[in-house]
Amino acid sequence: MTKFSWTKQWYPVTPIDYLETSNPTPITLLGKRLVIWQDKQEKWIAMDDTCPHKLAQLSLGSIDKNGDLICRHHGWCFDGTGKCTNIPMLSEEKALETACNSKR
Repeated sequence: MTKFSWTKQWYPVTPIDYLETSNPTPITLLGKRLVIWQDKQEKWIAMDDTCPHKLAQLSLGSIDKNGDLICRHHGWCFDGTGKCTNIPMLSEEKALETACNSKR
């Protein structure tokens, strides 16, 4: 018999009418802080509400024209899969690609 895991289940979190399409929304589910936003394809995304760079609250950020979430602390951008898509301080293309592809 497998052990039940509360964190590996599907949960409704809020009616869509309560969410803003132009701003990220913070929620807490089972004690975990999450952020919800709508991407360019109008798909709702939920992920950890913490930027991996400086642990800033992503729900205080904004959504760019590509539908990516922007951290307001240093401007790092994240797509719907949680992958970093841009780091504004890195102007060199190779450094940006290396940093955005990092597993950290």
